[in-house]
Amino acid sequence: MKKILLLLMLFSYQSLMAQSRVVRLDDGWRCQSSAVTDGTWYEATVPSTVMGVLTSQRGARCEYPDILESLNYKRVDASRFRVPWIYERDFDLDGLSPQEHVSLIFEGVGYSANIRMNGVLVASRDTVKGPFRTYEIDVTRQAREHNTLSVEVFAAQPGDPNIGFVDWNPWPADQSMGIWRPVSVKRSGAVVLSHPFVKTRLNLTTLDEAWLTVETDIRNLSGQACSGQLTGELEGKRFFLPYSLKPHETKTLRISADDTSVLHVRNPRLWWCYTLGKPELYTLRLQAGQERSVSDETQLIYNYLDHNVRAVNSLLDAVNVMARMKVYGVSGQLLQKQEKRLTIPANGHVDAFQLEPLSEANGYLFLEINGTTNVYALSADSDVFDWDNSTWYDTPLLHQADHKAIGASRIDGCRISETHKIVDGKTLVTLTVTNPTDRVAYLLQLSLRTPKGKLIDGVTFSDNYISLEPNSSCEVSCEFDGQQKFKAQIEGRD
Repeated sequence: MKKILLLLMLFSYQSLMAQSRVVRLDDGWRCQSSAVTDGTWYEATVPSTVMGVLTSQRGARCEYPDILESLNYKRVDASRFRVPWIYERDFDLDGLSPQEHVSLIFEGVGYSANIRMNGVLVASRDTVKGPFRTYEIDVTRQAREHNTLSVEVFAAQPGDPNIGFVDWNPWPADQSMGIWRPVSVKRSGAVVLSHPFVKTRLNLTTLDEAWLTVETDIRNLSGQACSGQLTGELEGKRFFLPYSLKPHETKTLRISADDTSVLHVRNPRLWWCYTLGKPELYTLRLQAGQERSVSDETQLIYNYLDHNVRAVNSLLDAVNVMARMKVYGVSGQLLQKQEKRLTIPANGHVDAFQLEPLSEANGYLFLEINGTTNVYALSADSDVFDWDNSTWYDTPLLHQADHKAIGASRIDGCRISETHKIVDGKTLVTLTVTNPTDRVAYLLQLSLRTPKGKLIDGVTFSDNYISLEPNSSCEVSCEFDGQQKFKAQIEGRD
């Protein structure tokens, strides 16, 4: 007989979001049948089934004092569970700020449920079903400092893959209807991580090295596109993976030992069963900050005086980023192009690129880092400062750089298209702007107008002044309250 030895590297996970807090909602629930109209509620805790709630009552509320004696369970009137029952709970979100995102986490219901937050249906029984299915529901728009959560549960129907028991146990009269597993509320930033996973490939001949692949889902809860960096830490060593997300997008990030030496583990500590050795456990730490963490605090900055581009990191951790630089002449000709991967120290900077002398009167500098692009207008004729007469508040100019060629280079022919959807009373719009020409389209202003041409007020854009390289396109998201007919326009340059 062959013996099979299972060798594992086991991991615990810490998935951290900027200032995220998760609180379980175990106590303080109330429960009643939807057929009841007199306001009668039963005290409840979660997890529980409806039958569990009823049998836990004490005193005058106790309906089943000897439920497990004799044939008492058989005499339970199961017809009362043919209608939905309602679980309800109040909870507070003290100090809730406009920058926070709030999610409800349901780890399993029996068998399906309509979920309402402050009276608004946020998830329906068509999608929320199953005792071992986990749901994370974004309720940012409905959340207040004082909240009421209502869960209307429905029993399983014939054919539903419900919870089962060994055959000598009585079948539950309520078909295990209820909130079967824990419920939590999570407060976080715009970017959250979930479902981390590590795949291990072990050298089975020597047992002296392992190659790891790390995966995690990352989700953008906001209506604005964002970019940033996933940071992982294993045994005190860090690895980095840039990401970019569209509004409300979820994607899977993956990084392996082929991408970073941190995930090539020498002399791994294996999890042995207790008769053969020590059961070891590794801790993997994953972190994704809100979009400000990388897109706003890690930047490429151009110095007009020495024509040098520096990468600046305002974070308290070192970052590893991909930086790209392109220089176009006002004619549209690509004059310089370069890209490199940079490691920027915590709260520090490094030199990234050096611009060559401009061969045209004017040009454009496109700098990209982690999916975020800055654009600078260039001139072969630089500013000349009067440093001798500089004061603490002003340095006079002896000569001003000439940008007339840019001013005369208005581009016609750019196109704009849109798609939109209505979510919780807001119109979410995705704009696609295309520059089909062979020149740079500089500082295009975008707007939404009514069919009669009136500017729609209160529109929030991810970026409403954009510059496009020749023969390129980009996506811009925006949103406004309510819904009305509109058309997207390119206004040109102010």
